[in-house]
Amino acid sequence: MRDRVWLSADLCSGHGYQALHRWLAGKEAKECGGGLFTFFFEHRHDLVSEMSEELNRLVSPHPDDRIYLIYKDPKDGEVTGLFLFGQRGPSPWRQTH
Repeated sequence: MRDRVWLSADLCSGHGYQALHRWLAGKEAKECGGGLFTFFFEHRHDLVSEMSEELNRLVSPHPDDRIYLIYKDPKDGEVTGLFLFGQRGPSPWRQTH
């Protein structure tokens, strides 16, 4: 199967960007600003697990790295997203007093 996805990458250590950029180039990804890319991803069964496995082998994520995937859920057709690696951080627009 082939699905359009959006991938947001925030690799804190910077060690995986070169490999990630080569991988994205091979997928003819388009840059969308701020570490966001869109491309078509070919998968056999489960888009999320297959992409997660592929990226894990590719960049060997550091614990502080974050990679977020946006895709259309095949179960309900809704656009959704999840962190393949990392987790949500504090919102930069929230100010602490």
